[in-house]
Amino acid sequence: MTMHRRRFLGGAAALTLASFSTPAAPAAADNRGRWRPPRRVHISLTHSGWDMAPSGPLREGATAFHTVTEDASGHYFSILRMREGTTIERALELLQASSDPDPEVALPARRAFYREVEQNGGTAVYPGQQAVFTKRFDPGVLYLGEAPAQWVPDRPPFHVDPVEVADAGRSSCYMRSDVRLVADSAPEGVAIEASRTRFRSDAVICFSNRTGVPQELIFRRLLEDAGQQDVTEYYESVGAGDPLPSPFTEERFGGMLPISPGLAATLRVSGLPAARYCIVSHVKDPGTGLEQAVHGARRIVELSAPEGS
Repeated sequence: MTMHRRRFLGGAAALTLASFSTPAAPAAADNRGRWRPPRRVHISLTHSGWDMAPSGPLREGATAFHTVTEDASGHYFSILRMREGTTIERALELLQASSDPDPEVALPARRAFYREVEQNGGTAVYPGQQAVFTKRFDPGVLYLGEAPAQWVPDRPPFHVDPVEVADAGRSSCYMRSDVRLVADSAPEGVAIEASRTRFRSDAVICFSNRTGVPQELIFRRLLEDAGQQDVTEYYESVGAGDPLPSPFTEERFGGMLPISPGLAATLRVSGLPAARYCIVSHVKDPGTGLEQAVHGARRIVELSAPEGS
């Protein structure tokens, strides 16, 4: 593996502070009539950043990032694209300001970050798991970022590095999907619709964002005796500022980091125990400052063991 030389642009603790869809697009033939699968890129996340293999520019079309870590803290692996007129330095300044305890500072910064930066997803990954994130990318410059999923002393809070997406003159396909999840606007806020709510723990999930703000897909394992009513009452209490005891276990199980409105991607996580989970979006609302899960971005699913396990 080749270790990229990466910059530390300080201040941000993590780059994530921040009806059904149509099926994933079929594989597209290149200009010689052959099918091309997503480019496979391996990402090993550490407290020094990441190793990426193969190194060098990405290719226009679909790329599958296979992410792993051995660190107990877990890691966030983020993919950003700057919209016209925005720099990565500006983006990280907005990100830092969006965490300010004063809502008059945090909310305008968050709105500006969502407006000026296209969030292209990524993964939250923990030891014993492999999270595969697949998305189509157009030519241009992406910024890949790493941050610990929990506070770790004696290390920079964040690493970031640009990577070019080269014009290939032909397009590769999406990874297949087994399940479709859609975050959509609803009268009461946000809803996550699912083509199925029972599926294998290693299923490929296609997630589409049809809301007006970024959304993510994070797995929270439910306590044995917790159900839909407990989850509803918990998030209602969070919205009211007086949280009830959490219906979730303390364990962390990762997921997909935020994608901006209008985007879609796929996620496959190997290593999830068979259990009931609540898929939630922790992305902060630019108007209220509350998590999207409080506004309805949550869905209970039941995961079974992978075939042959």
